[in-house]
Order: sequence, then structure tokens, then C-alpha cells
Amino acid sequence: MEENQEIEIEEKRDDAIEELLARDVTPDLEIKAEVEEVEEEPEILEDHPGIALLDMAFEQSIEYCGKNNLPPPNTKVYQDFSRPFLNKAFWHYFPEGNLPDSPKVALLLGVAGLGMAYIPTIMAYYDRKRKKIEQSESEGEEEQKAEEVKKEKEKTPKDIFKEAWK
Repeated sequence: MEENQEIEIEEKRDDAIEELLARDVTPDLEIKAEVEEVEEEPEILEDHPGIALLDMAFEQSIEYCGKNNLPPPNTKVYQDFSRPFLNKAFWHYFPEGNLPDSPKVALLLGVAGLGMAYIPTIMAYYDRKRKKIEQSESEGEEEQKAEEVKKEKEKTPKDIFKEAWK
């Protein structure tokens, strides 16, 4: 009896294997392309409120540079290059038209302001250092010329005669 049960189990297993081998699994393996819905960015027709703040800061920097005899920032680069990129970025990151009130933004703006505040100081420092190096080089050349003149004066007619015949 046990043999009969074993034979039946083997027959069932063989039938199941044959059924699996005969089955077409192509529809199960079909790769379905998942189409992601891409959100189209709305066409930007107006300026983001953040741009108004940047415009005010830019205009103030022009006034500041004029008062302190510094060259003004390049207005054309700001208007034609930076401003459109910043406007698009503001609309992308802040689509509701509001500005973040995060202290991180204030920190970023404060550090940028510090950088702008110290650029003239840093430039003046390096300019002073460059002038000092140029001055020391010119002093060294003057000393060299003075030594050469002194040597020429100390030459005897005999030394001059020897140099001429070389």
C-alpha cells in the first residue's frame, strides 16, 4: 500500500511538472512600462516675491558702492543672467510664492553679507602686500646699481686697461 501511495505521489508530481512546462508564462513575464507622470512646470510670467527683495538689495549695493568710491556691480549680468535663474529657482523651491522664515536662510544671507563686507578689505590687504614686494624688489635693484657704480669708481686705470684687452 505504501508503494501505491508513493507511485500516486510521483505521478501527481510528474503531472504538475508537465503542466508547468506546458504552460505559457510569457504574459506573466511581460514587462509593463511604468509611465511616470511628469509635472510640467508652469510658465513663469511674473517675478517671485523673493526677486523683489533681491532687486532692492542690488539697488542698495549700487548706492553703497557709489558712496564709497567702489566700482558698481555689473547690472547687465544681474538683469540678464542671474535674475532669471534665481526667479526660476524661487518658483521651483517656493511655488506658493512665499519666502521661508527659517533661521537657516537668515544665516545664509548673513554669511553672504559678511563675505561681501570683507571683500574690499581682503583685496586692499593683498594689494598692499603686492606693492610692498614690488617696492622691496625696486630697492634691491637700486642697491645693486649703487654697488656697481661704486665698483666702477674704485677701478684703477690698470683694471680698466685689463678689461679692455680681454
